[in-house]
Amino acid sequence: MPSESSPPVRQLLAVLAGSALLCSNAQALEREELQRQLAAPAQLQGSFEQRHWLEDQQSRLHSDGQFLYQRERLLVWRFASPREATLAFPKRLPGPLDEVQEEGLPDRELLDELLPGRAEFGRHLVDLLGGNWGPLEEDYAIALAGEADNWEARFSPRAPPLEQTLGELLLSGDASGWQRLEIHDANGDELQIAFSEISPMIDASLSSFLGHWLDVEAAPQDEDDDDQDDGEVMAEEVAPEEIGEED
Repeated sequence: MPSESSPPVRQLLAVLAGSALLCSNAQALEREELQRQLAAPAQLQGSFEQRHWLEDQQSRLHSDGQFLYQRERLLVWRFASPREATLAFPKRLPGPLDEVQEEGLPDRELLDELLPGRAEFGRHLVDLLGGNWGPLEEDYAIALAGEADNWEARFSPRAPPLEQTLGELLLSGDASGWQRLEIHDANGDELQIAFSEISPMIDASLSSFLGHWLDVEAAPQDEDDDDQDDGEVMAEEVAPEEIGEED
């Protein structure tokens, strides 16, 4: 009897193994397709609402405004509330141990006011939203769930909980792209960002602003031994009146 049942058992195991392989391939293709979807168009504009929960202070903060996004380059946060301000987050920010010489320091008080406790906020943000997830895999384990029109990508820190400086990221959206980003920290702090009115950038003044900012960022900086500063570049404040200026 055992010898008669062995072939069907082996066949069943083979079918199950093949199904597992197909499922694994389907998941890989799903991620590849989602990343391709997030990789276009090159420039986006839209609105955002941010809600913070600060565990230590047991308080909630709210802010909103507009964003400008150029894939592989830059994300600009233009706050309308709690006050007008603009922060720019470039791609590939230096890490905490890097020595940086910059022309004028980032307004860290403003960053802490509008994005409290988010010193690492911009580190992977441009890659995250653009679907370029390879650079994130050193710090995060990535898992996908849902379908093409209702998907969720979870980025879980690889570091042990007691050593974590990066929060868990949860990016979700639909067939049109991302709609929501959540960051959950080990200390209980949370940041929820809802995106709306997302469209390819059609406002010429906004595109001009991005080009102007990138030109300034790429320009060689004057050396000034008296004003050097070593530290972590997190964001740069941009005066609201600069937006829309003609080059």
